[in-house]
Amino acid sequence: METRSVIGGEFDIDESCWGNRSNLSCLQVKSHYTYSSGRAALYHILKSCQSVFSADIVYLPDYLCSTIIDSVEQAGIAYDFYSINNLNIGYSDLQNIQGGVILLIDYQGVVDNEQLVKELKMKRPDLIIVKDLVQAPFHLNETSLADYQFTSFRKAFPVPDGSWVITKHPMIQPEAPSRFSEYKLAASLLKRNRSLGYYNDKVYLELYERGEEMIDKDIVDYDMSDYSRAYLEILDWNRIAEIRKRNAAQIIEGVASLGINTLVPISKDVVPLFVPIWLENRDKVRKAMFAHNIFLPVHWPIEKCGNRLRSGALYAKHELSIIVDHRYDDQDMIRILNILEKYYK
Repeated sequence: METRSVIGGEFDIDESCWGNRSNLSCLQVKSHYTYSSGRAALYHILKSCQSVFSADIVYLPDYLCSTIIDSVEQAGIAYDFYSINNLNIGYSDLQNIQGGVILLIDYQGVVDNEQLVKELKMKRPDLIIVKDLVQAPFHLNETSLADYQFTSFRKAFPVPDGSWVITKHPMIQPEAPSRFSEYKLAASLLKRNRSLGYYNDKVYLELYERGEEMIDKDIVDYDMSDYSRAYLEILDWNRIAEIRKRNAAQIIEGVASLGINTLVPISKDVVPLFVPIWLENRDKVRKAMFAHNIFLPVHWPIEKCGNRLRSGALYAKHELSIIVDHRYDDQDMIRILNILEKYYK
């Protein structure tokens, strides 16, 4: 009999993820700025670009989360889009970009743009390079040639808030802890203990929603919470990476056997946040997954972005993100593949 346990959704706070404080060193990060969210990190990066480089425009890929545009607009800097032919952006995709800031996204942890960064630094020293590692926290590395790198943690780990920026350029460092994290943390703790039967799902879902509504209000003046800071220091990063690699390998092998393509070839060396696949009948499959308590996201809806996202519009119809994070095991991956096999045609 198939288990009806839920796959997907917000993280519960889970003490079993905790390990030794020394594990943080696996990210090869010694110094960084901290902020309340990825949106806040990008906002402060762009403010730094305006202050240090007098930058007046940022170029964005035409496949992205709409919250990036929100941060750009709040920073008060002009923006334009460059087209991508696939998730592995090449130098040829950027030929027509003039000087300014360029944002590169390491999509879903399966794409690493560092080689492109090196090429751009050699051929286009006029560009200020920002690497968006929100979906690729394990790519943070102080040896990168990018001018700025940033990531966010709450979508990838059991923490209520927090983001890091690595740069050699001066930035503003807020000190007040984020306010939305209090709602996220309370919701997570309630969600984990919902089986006790003292309250229904509505109680913690309302707290999640309230926290989500406050994220944009905490962009300018707020840092990550002390709770998230301490939690990240004691997470067993190596264990998490190995579980994700193992789950991803199982999904990659499984979808290949069904003749389903991942959006890009995926190296065994990366630590995926998701495994992105291409489906002609994506919405049918996703609906079937929902019916079996499997909640797989799509990246990304484009309602807020109008008609300017050519690549984004295409992926929005066909992309499905298979969850492979460290909450799940082999049986969970088999469960996803079984439903996929039944409904993908």
